[in-house]
Amino acid sequence: MIALVVGIVFIVLGTLGLIFWGRDFVVVLKGSLPAIFVLSGLAALALGISQARDKMAAKKEEEEMAAEEAKSEEKKGEAAEEPEKKEGK
Repeated sequence: MIALVVGIVFIVLGTLGLIFWGRDFVVVLKGSLPAIFVLSGLAALALGISQARDKMAAKKEEEEMAAEEAKSEEKKGEAAEEPEKKEGK
């Protein structure tokens, strides 16, 4: 209930602030937009780099797992051949 009342009070105060200080708000908004764009661009760049690194790491891990799996298959194949050689003696 308190959150509802506080929300209504803030909406009324914000609307009154825009009415009385509308020009000042527009000036501040115009001045802050370039900074917002630069910071958003840096955040997007960092996110893109992070995703690329994660993708490369996942690919490398996948390749390592495939190599380990191939080695274990080779060992299984060799182990299966040894009893056949012993039986042939």
